[in-house]
Amino acid sequence: MFEGFASLPVTEWTLLHGKTTSLRQEVSFSHYYIFLGKQSKDYVRSQHNSTTLPGESEQSLTIHIELEKPTSGGLGFALVGGDGGTAVLVKAIGSGSAAGLDGRLNVRDRLLQVNEEDLSGLSHSEVVEILRRAQGSVMLTIGRKPPVQLHDPQSTGQTSPTKMRFQQQNPQGFDAERPRDNPGDPHEIPRNNGVRGTEEQNGKDNLQHSADCTADCFSGRGSGGRASVSEYEDVGGDEEERCDSGSWSSDDDQPGLSSRTPAPPTGDPIVSEEELMSLALWKAPIGSRYRGGSLEMLISNLQQQLNQQQPLKEFMTLEHLKPVDDCLVGKAAENREKNRYRDILPYDETRVHVGDQGYINASHVRMPFGTEGYFYIACQGPLPSTTSDFWQMVWENKADVVAMMTRQQERGKVKCHGYWPDKLYKPMNVNTYQLILEKHQVVDSFEINVIRMAEIETGEVHYVKHLRFVSWPDHGVPHSCEQLVRFILYMGDVHHTGPLVVHCSAGIGRSGVLICTHVLLSLINKGLRFDIMDIVKEMRSQRHGMIQTKDQYLFCYSMALEILMGIQQINQQEAELS
Repeated sequence: MFEGFASLPVTEWTLLHGKTTSLRQEVSFSHYYIFLGKQSKDYVRSQHNSTTLPGESEQSLTIHIELEKPTSGGLGFALVGGDGGTAVLVKAIGSGSAAGLDGRLNVRDRLLQVNEEDLSGLSHSEVVEILRRAQGSVMLTIGRKPPVQLHDPQSTGQTSPTKMRFQQQNPQGFDAERPRDNPGDPHEIPRNNGVRGTEEQNGKDNLQHSADCTADCFSGRGSGGRASVSEYEDVGGDEEERCDSGSWSSDDDQPGLSSRTPAPPTGDPIVSEEELMSLALWKAPIGSRYRGGSLEMLISNLQQQLNQQQPLKEFMTLEHLKPVDDCLVGKAAENREKNRYRDILPYDETRVHVGDQGYINASHVRMPFGTEGYFYIACQGPLPSTTSDFWQMVWENKADVVAMMTRQQERGKVKCHGYWPDKLYKPMNVNTYQLILEKHQVVDSFEINVIRMAEIETGEVHYVKHLRFVSWPDHGVPHSCEQLVRFILYMGDVHHTGPLVVHCSAGIGRSGVLICTHVLLSLINKGLRFDIMDIVKEMRSQRHGMIQTKDQYLFCYSMALEILMGIQQINQQEAELS
């Protein structure tokens, strides 16, 4: 087939009626993070006026705030709401960000315009995209309600202003914080088997909101029963759109509030920006097919194939591939509860065994190159009931890298349980194993967690790097391959033992894209020919449905083209210097 061998810190909302009360709720949503560096000193002070913009009530102040967006990064605040006619509100502000340093933007401000572009009627993801595209000086127009007057039942009948205090629990600052949602774990409680479960949240959200911001935006009960939120991580839902949404699973993860707090950054970085950049620099050897006229022909051929929609024809052909077997083990009654989706099951022939023939929804994927090959385990996102099986699989296969390609909640649906420790040096016991988060770092497109895994009975230790890619866009596929390539190159660089464990939610869509791209990069880096259709066909012979959508398949072609054009640019720069 182939030639040769090739997560924001939890915010405390304290409602005070003239004095501190016992009302305290920790809330966490999927946030849209706009990371940034330092703010320009030459910002323009906001000016208050009485203008009423579309969608803003006449009782609100309209405020203009101009912030300087750095060349790499964002403005430093999180948003919530926006779908189903709800307002787009400021959810949180990073203390060390441009918005935080400027000091004029407040939590619960309503975002009305970005650079005079009206946001009325736009969805949450559309607003996020507008903010992403904005460059340089960004003019925000926001609406702000006057303080709400609430009656204090303990007062003498007079009304007093309600005070809202927001406390960030990570004093190190926003840029060092780790995006974290875990919407499936409203309250983490230990179970007898050591696997953390969930406890139903009692009571209603007591936060009070103005007419322009319904309580649904913050309580997780937006239009259609769920709030619409987003963060710097993946919000999109194309991953399982074609999966059978009916699940056998008894997944007790429910979309809601979370008590999980992000780990603060550790001292020395796990990897520097310079080291990451160096991983992306390739120099094709003299005589390689990835230099000169050969490379130009390859680029021209790929462009022609994309223009003629050849990849779409290939994808339709791949869709007619017949399953290798009937997945009888995964369909067995005793294993139904272990499957997140009833129609995404591992082949009996390639399924991963845990313990003595035990079942987990995971598949061995071997990508051969001549007499050798790369080895992967592609699996579904763990459920609360399969977390112990997942870590047993990691232990038994001595896998030292886990690549996570999904967020825990997308579009109001739980996609993956929070199966890894998220507090530094706080032990998390999972069946016969103890997990300790020893190091944590957030880079521009992914998170790195260094987890110490120990077998409780023997004391044997195994280290795992848990890599969480957080830059998949709200919908569809990434617009550029740069961040994903950097993630995959780092993943390959730190992988030393066992198979690479890769998962998304179902373990076939984004997991397939990652494996395909890793193989593609390896072939190119070794100067060997590649055939994307052959790569996908080989993956699908070992786990059904790998590369799940036509957009994902087209993205693999676009990735190949962008990579080759990048190599061509490096070759040209090298020639100019010689």
